[in-house]
Amino acid sequence: MSSIIDKCYTSLLLFPSKSPLKPSPSPSSSRHFEETLALRLSSLLPIPGHSLQVPLPWVAGAVHLLALTLASAAALVSDHSLRGPDPDDLVALLDAGVTLLDACNAASAEVARLERWLLPLRFVLRLLSDEESLTKERIRRAQKAIVEWESAPSCEIEGSAGKTIRIMAPDEPPRGKASVVRRATYAVEAVSRLVTAATMGAIGKGEAALPHDIRVSSDWPWAEAYNEVAAKVSARIGTVPPSELEAVEASVRKLKAVICWEEHGDRMERLGMAVAALESATEEMTDGLDRLTGSVNGAFHAAMGTRNAALSRLRSAASRHRKQLLHAKRKHY
Repeated sequence: MSSIIDKCYTSLLLFPSKSPLKPSPSPSSSRHFEETLALRLSSLLPIPGHSLQVPLPWVAGAVHLLALTLASAAALVSDHSLRGPDPDDLVALLDAGVTLLDACNAASAEVARLERWLLPLRFVLRLLSDEESLTKERIRRAQKAIVEWESAPSCEIEGSAGKTIRIMAPDEPPRGKASVVRRATYAVEAVSRLVTAATMGAIGKGEAALPHDIRVSSDWPWAEAYNEVAAKVSARIGTVPPSELEAVEASVRKLKAVICWEEHGDRMERLGMAVAALESATEEMTDGLDRLTGSVNGAFHAAMGTRNAALSRLRSAASRHRKQLLHAKRKHY
């Protein structure tokens, strides 16, 4: 399974370069941007695994796709071969990034909490992994640590996640001959909402499930790929925890049954197998969380880069406007 997930994650790194989050400026139209987005979205399918949840490495790959999309939008905005963007379009792009930055912070906080949630289990593994030094006191301490771990909630993001996803719904799609920046802004908003919903759904549950209204009009070149990803993710995300978390919880239950004498037979052999299973599940979840942390950090910095690009063009437009006024004033006198 891990090799399949790794292959899927690697396939998301489309159009590689020495600096994947700093693509070269695209042509002076949104066609290249939108065709590239369609290809990147298509790379998210199929989703590996068969559980009711999407694997964390896949979610990390989707967040990385968002970072690439933001970086491409920043390149479009920064392309001075384009005629100066309308200030209203630039302001819309700035507004689109505010909630996304909040969502990145919320996701980072929840991932960090899940990492802390695993710490007691690492202590349990440390107590029980060495059979030669295993004592009744070590077993007692392991049982106590498991009881404390069971009292900690496995999810704290669900209520706020649903609100965030609703807020991130894009404005009405641009009609007619929309500007390059306005089209890119709509794409950023749509992808941000889809990826945020998938992320919140993977590390949370309940309200964090993907809303069924996440789709875009077929008028967009990337609509078919986007809607297919949204449908597949929506079918896989519900009120269940991520598959990695379920594996950890199942392993803990098995280990608890062994050390509490709830199972008969060769106790030491069963204990060794239970400890090994918990160690494997914990490491798999840790790896998924590590990947997700890196991707969320990348998306956060890419969102800041997009905002900085929009602010730079706004300042340039304001500077040009001041120069024009000054020139007109001098000409008048």
